Amino acid sequence: ARRTARVWDFATGAVSRVLTGHRAEVIRGRFSRDGRAVITLGADRAARVWTLGGTALVYALAHPAGAALRAVRFSPDGRRLLTVSDPCIVWETDTGRPVATLRAGPRTDDAVFSADGSLVLARGGGGVALLRADGSGEVARIPGEATDASLSDDGRRVLTVGADRVVRLHDASNGLLVAALGGAVGEVAGAR
Repeated sequence: ARRTARVWDFATGAVSRVLTGHRAEVIRGRFSRDGRAVITLGADRAARVWTLGGTALVYALAHPAGAALRAVRFSPDGRRLLTVSDPCIVWETDTGRPVATLRAGPRTDDAVFSADGSLVLARGGGGVALLRADGSGEVARIPGEATDASLSDDGRRVLTVGADRVVRLHDASNGLLVAALGGAVGEVAGAR
């Protein structure tokens, strides 16, 4: 049963779809913004793309080198997918064809598309990197380990949270520090 994902009807509370196909536990799932597709990530090192109105499983994605996938994301317009690994790969949603390879650093823990889909913010052991989603290069790099990072909707600022409980605001065009908010007494859970 853990090799399946379930889609629930919010109004009725009933399961509307059971997505079966992973060879190991399903560990993550995301809806496309329009709600017509789901991408699931399994411990089997595969991501699977499903339609909710049609034939169900569309295709499976795996890292070409067999690397573990850590997260999956739809672009805001739903036309591309991002698998988070080392390196990250951008795929066409309709075909499952890889369109860009993004090298963020030695270990990428998470990555997200910018609001307009033109950039990818990646976070991991090599710091935080802002990369062009088409694979044409890096915009900025912010050194140091961050436990979370977020890109402003206009793409001009990056917010990071460090293990030192300091929240930092950076200029996205060059990675330079704009402001730091330190002295948090408790845990800082994330950056949004």
